[in-house]
Formats: sequence, structure tokens, C-alpha cells
Amino acid sequence: MSGDLLTRAAPWFGRLFEEPGADWRDVASAVLRVLAEEAMPAADVVRRFAIAVDTQPLEDMRELYANTFDLSPVCVPYASVHLFGDESFKRARLMGGLADAYRRAGFDPGGELPDHVATMLRFLPKMTTEEQRDLARLVLQPVVDRMAQALFGSRNPYRHLLEALRGVIAASLQVETTHV
Repeated sequence: MSGDLLTRAAPWFGRLFEEPGADWRDVASAVLRVLAEEAMPAADVVRRFAIAVDTQPLEDMRELYANTFDLSPVCVPYASVHLFGDESFKRARLMGGLADAYRRAGFDPGGELPDHVATMLRFLPKMTTEEQRDLARLVLQPVVDRMAQALFGSRNPYRHLLEALRGVIAASLQVETTHV
């Protein structure tokens, strides 16, 4: 497996963890292609998501997204909430650090808070390899684990995307540790 799989897949995953747009099926196909190129088991998991939502109109996908991430506090897409709780100095510090990094890189977070999982995933390719590893290990992995656990056993199709992302992050970190 290529060490840059997370770098290549992250922006596509990021788009899938944003409110769905008219091109959400194309974005899901792009994630699938990236994972299939690497023969990643996560490709089959993303395929389950695509099958589960294949016939859903855009408005239904938007409602599913809102019900999953915006209205459900257990699966809130803000990393700092999972890591530090709603109100915390550490939460503010993480968000400030991310906002500064985005500004320095000329990256537009698109109106989301800096710690939104989708925003961090879209930003990941703009980071150095060491920064990517730290973000994946210290922030994304524990947050995605918690989000996946929150949807485990449910019929919510987003559980498949979280499971797939969890596998990609774990594989990426495994590659990093074997090459150190």
C-alpha cells in the first residue's frame, strides 16, 4: 500500500463528510477509485455506503446528513468536542491552531469551524508528512473512532464511511510506523 493513500483519499472523504451537494455520487465514486487502486478493504465498505444510498434523492441525503451530524450530539463532526468537550481551553487552542494553519496555507475552510472533520480532511494534503501523521494520530484517529462507535450497529449509511475512513487512517499510521 502506498504511504500517501490518506493524502489522496482525505479530500474526497472530506467532501463526503460535508453536507451533500449535487455531485455527492461522483465524490463517492472518486473515493472508491482511490481505495480500489490500493486494493484497500475500505473500498468494499465505501461500496456498501454507495449501495445503501444509491436511490436517495439529494434532499433525502441532506436530511440524512443533518440527522447524523448536525442534530445528533454523539456524532457531532467537530473534533475538539470529542477530544475536550464543549467548553475547554484546549478546544479553543486546537481551533486557533487549525485556523492559523489554514490562514498560512491560504486554505478556505468554507464557513465551517476549523475542527470540522471534513475541513481537516480537505486540508490534510496541504500539510507536511509529519503534520499529517500528527493530525491523523492525535486528532483524526480518536475522533473517527468515537464517531464510528456512535453509529456502530445502526442502520445509518454513514457508519460505512466512518468505518472506511477509520481503516484508511489505521493503514496510513501502520505504514508510517513500519517506515520509521
